[in-house]
Amino acid sequence: MDKNQKLKISLNWLKDHLDTHLDVQKISDVLTSTGLEVEGTTQFGSSEENLKGVIVGEVQTVEMHPNADKLKITWVKVSSDQTLKIVCGASNVAAGQKVAVATIGAKISPLQGEPYAIKKSKIRGEESFGMLCGETELGLGLDDSGIMVLDQNFEIGKNLSDYIQASTDEILEIGLTPNRADAMSHYGVARDLAVALKCRKIEDVSLKKLEKYPKIQGTFPNPVSVEIKNDKACPRYAGVSILGVKIEKSPKWLRDRLSKIGLNSINNIVDITNYVMHDLGQPLHAFDLDKLKTKSLVVDFSQKAQSLETLDGEKRIVGQDDLVIFDGETPVALPGVLGGKNSAVEDQTVNIFLESANFDPVVIRKTAKKFGIHSDASFKFERGVDPNVCLNGLSKAVALILEMFPAAQVSEPIDLYPKPIKAHQVLLRTHRIDKLLGIRIHRDQIKEILENLDIEIISENGDVLELLVPPFRVDVTREIDVIEELLRIYGYNAVPIPTNFSYTTGQSVKNYAHKIEQKISQLLVSNGCFQAMNNSLTSASFTQGFNQEENVNILNPLSSDLAILRRSLMAGLLENTQYNFNRKVEIIRLFEFGKTYTKTSQGYRENTRLAICISENPNTSHWSKSSSSTSFFSLKGLAQAILSLVGINAYLQLPLEKESGVALCLENKTELVKIIEVSSKMSQDFGIKQRVYYADFDFDLLVELVRENPPVSFTPIPKFPSSVKDLALLVDEKVSYESLYSASFRINEPLLKKVELFDVYQGDKLEAGKKSYALRFELQDSEKTLDDKQIEQIMSKLIATFTKEFNAELRN
Repeated sequence: MDKNQKLKISLNWLKDHLDTHLDVQKISDVLTSTGLEVEGTTQFGSSEENLKGVIVGEVQTVEMHPNADKLKITWVKVSSDQTLKIVCGASNVAAGQKVAVATIGAKISPLQGEPYAIKKSKIRGEESFGMLCGETELGLGLDDSGIMVLDQNFEIGKNLSDYIQASTDEILEIGLTPNRADAMSHYGVARDLAVALKCRKIEDVSLKKLEKYPKIQGTFPNPVSVEIKNDKACPRYAGVSILGVKIEKSPKWLRDRLSKIGLNSINNIVDITNYVMHDLGQPLHAFDLDKLKTKSLVVDFSQKAQSLETLDGEKRIVGQDDLVIFDGETPVALPGVLGGKNSAVEDQTVNIFLESANFDPVVIRKTAKKFGIHSDASFKFERGVDPNVCLNGLSKAVALILEMFPAAQVSEPIDLYPKPIKAHQVLLRTHRIDKLLGIRIHRDQIKEILENLDIEIISENGDVLELLVPPFRVDVTREIDVIEELLRIYGYNAVPIPTNFSYTTGQSVKNYAHKIEQKISQLLVSNGCFQAMNNSLTSASFTQGFNQEENVNILNPLSSDLAILRRSLMAGLLENTQYNFNRKVEIIRLFEFGKTYTKTSQGYRENTRLAICISENPNTSHWSKSSSSTSFFSLKGLAQAILSLVGINAYLQLPLEKESGVALCLENKTELVKIIEVSSKMSQDFGIKQRVYYADFDFDLLVELVRENPPVSFTPIPKFPSSVKDLALLVDEKVSYESLYSASFRINEPLLKKVELFDVYQGDKLEAGKKSYALRFELQDSEKTLDDKQIEQIMSKLIATFTKEFNAELRN
């Protein structure tokens, strides 16, 4: 099964377990309502109408096409007196074959694409009077390796539909959630569907239930012995030896069933194990019996490092944490994950040992993750396989093998089950169901649903039911789980939506962090930013600028790209930026609130950060834009606006030593926010060609500062006018406007309301190394109009400060 956990279910296969006459849409709706969401359906097969004009022919001669290397010219006999010239591109066409011939006028309905009519045609200069068909072209199967080669007993000129039964099938694609281990097979889905149909009175169906104690009639003692050294890792192990098989191509019905759910046919024995796994949910494994030298199998954790070449051709070193099946002391398989090549079934195999076992999900998950193996068997074992279906799977596989080889000999089976896994007890209070669901389900209906779910009621005391939940429901262990099962089958849509809602309002506790986050988010969104949310798990390659010993590593990472908890929000936002640029978004303005993680000597530390990332394609042009609106200073302006919003107006601006940017800090030089231009190397590492600007706030510190400051107070708009005065200052070229701005407010003059820079001049009319700033000062008293004397006193204090601190001179 693939990584995104899509389960493919054949409707025809499903009906082997369940007699239902419902169409695929109704079945999909019912399954989705029970929690098995059908995400799509695909139709396979062909009706008799679609096979009209397709007849049996015999290839008389095959010769190469004179004008095309990959085409052949065939002469095909379609009746006693007619032979057709047909150009064919199939590599497997050969003289003497019986083939499916679509004659001129026939309408072909392939599995993919639109139907089309067969016409007389000229292909690379050679006329063609028909078409030799493959399975996919006729909608009869998924084998696209070449044309269909028919049985030699088929009569030339007969309709293909006389020999091949036209049939259709629907494949349901189910998005399986990890907890539904019981539904990882056709039988499991049929079991769930049967319960829903019966309990909702949609259709009276009967599920063909599995035998509780299936028997395998053996004719000789099993030559293989098995020992389980760790019954927690391997609770059950069953197996049987079969002599006299032949490895060959699987029958068409088996190949078709597997191909429809996305599996390739390998050989008859392996295909049977795959078939049983997807039919009943029990993984099987076949060993070549003659390759087992000691025939004494041991299931145990490896005691030392040993080499094992698995079926995929990879040589792997198994260690002490790996569960292994040993033949004597030689490892022959990673149980529940992948078999070993030294015991594999091959073309020469005539005797096999068939394994049907149960393994601990945690052990299998660790092995699969360690070796990077994602097999169908490991997928099922990782989620939990019913230990009581081992013999059912084994007996079904044996029956299928005997159908192919009636003369084969079957040994007495082995079944080691030292500590049988029992059903677990759960107490269910019926009044609790009423309270949680908001409705009262009739008690008889509750019992009916439980009975159909194979949940046994062992006692009843008032409104308390004592239940036994079967082992195949590994996710149902608590009362609330049982209630969820009841609601799932009763139907979520059957619960009426109330017309009135009643609630009690209460005073909420002030959540400063959330309120500040909301205020800042509104500010950023109003400035054209979009909020991003990224995974906290990231790659170690994104932490190169940090102390690697402080990384918080994941013990069992899903992949190397998700191996550690992030140290910074930058990597995620840069990935977002690259993703959007690749999709022709010209202006990027993103922000994210998120946690970063560090390991310290005192333990682990989480820190909430606010990050802003802006960038723009410089080639973007628009009639309303004269220049780019994205720059370092536009990001700095956003950062200052955020600080102003939360009431932080006094801060220092310090240059960064190792990066191109500045830090806005408190007076004690504690960093509030860092604003940088991302290095070109890092941008290129993420595939970004444009300049990128990035701001990183210590959000926890912002929240702490807001808590300490008094709440915002509102004052009325002043009734008296302000006074504006300008100064032109000649200063050293190293003096920044930020320094002058900060010095202006350090005179502690309450009447000084605003300082603005409206001009900067630096040129040949000034002394070398000098620069001129033109500053505007706004003065205002809310109680009265300022007189000239007050204004002059304030301006004198400002001039004295500038002269003392910056050796500034007034320009005329």
